[in-house]
Amino acid sequence: MSAVLPGTSPERLGRARSDGLVVVVFWAAAALASALPQILVGEVTGRAPWLLAVAQVAALLGLWAWVRRPDRFQALDGPLRWLIAMAAGWHLILGGLLGTQAWADWQHSVPWVARGAVVQVLIFVPTLLLVVLGPGRLGGASLRLRAGDDRARARAGVYTLGRRPTWRRLGTFWAVGITVGTATAMWFALGSQLDDVCVLLWSLPAIAVLAATNTVNEEFGYRNVPLAVLPPVLGPRAAVAATGLLFGLAHYYGNPPGASGVALSAFLGVLLAKSMVETGGSKWAWIIHWLQDMVIFSFLALAWSNL
Repeated sequence: MSAVLPGTSPERLGRARSDGLVVVVFWAAAALASALPQILVGEVTGRAPWLLAVAQVAALLGLWAWVRRPDRFQALDGPLRWLIAMAAGWHLILGGLLGTQAWADWQHSVPWVARGAVVQVLIFVPTLLLVVLGPGRLGGASLRLRAGDDRARARAGVYTLGRRPTWRRLGTFWAVGITVGTATAMWFALGSQLDDVCVLLWSLPAIAVLAATNTVNEEFGYRNVPLAVLPPVLGPRAAVAATGLLFGLAHYYGNPPGASGVALSAFLGVLLAKSMVETGGSKWAWIIHWLQDMVIFSFLALAWSNL
C-alpha cells in the first residue's frame, strides 16, 4: 500500500516551491542530517562522538515537530522524514555500532566475508526506517522502482558533452567508463597488496551479493526516496543536485577518502539521479552502482585476504 504524506496537496506543494524560506529551512535541515557535522568534528578532534549523532537526530525531530504546525512549512514533512530516517539509520545506529570497541575487536577476528555480511545487514536499517516513517511506502511509480525507458533521450549537459543520446547508449557508456575508471583507481591504490588473485574466484558470489545489497540500500535511500519527495519543494534540478551532494558527503571516508572521494561520489550521484529522472526508472542507476561496488569489493576482498 502506498503512503500519502501530509502536506502533499498540489496547491501546498506549489506554494512551497516558490517559498524561499521553505527552501532555506530544507537546506539547513539537509546540512544537519548529512555527514558534514561528522566530518567537521572528526577532522578537528580526530573522531566524531556518538553524542553528535544523537544531537543531529534530536534537532531534526524538533524541527520536524515544528514544521508540522505552520501550514507554510508542511510541505517539508516528507523531506524531513527522509532526512530523519537517513540520519538516524546511518549516523545514530550504524555509526554507534560500528564505532564501538567491541566491533573493532570482532571485525579483526573474523574473515572479511563475515564482516562484510554483517555490515550489509546493518545498512538495511536506514531503508527500514524510510519504510516505517512513510517515504519508503510512496509506491513503485513515485519511487521509480521499475526499469525505466531506455529509449528516453538524456538532457544535454556535462554528462552528454552537449548531445542528447538515448539512455541505452549513455548508460552503457558510463557503466563501462566508471567501471574501468574505478578498477584503475583501485589498482593504483591497492595493487601492491594483491598477491593471491585466485582468492577472487571463490569470493565472487559473496562479492556479488554484498555489492547488490549495498547498491539497493544506497540507491533507495539516496535517490529513489529523495527524488520522490524533494522536487515539489526544490524543483527537479535542485533535487538532483541535493541527492548528489549528500551522497558525496556520505563518502568522505570511503574509497577514495577525503575531498576527492566527495567530488567523485557527488559526480556519480548526480549522474545516477539524472538517469532515474530522465528514464523514469532505476535500471541504469542500479546497474552502474552495482558494477562499481563489484570492482571496489573485489579489490578490498583481495587486500583483506592478505591481512
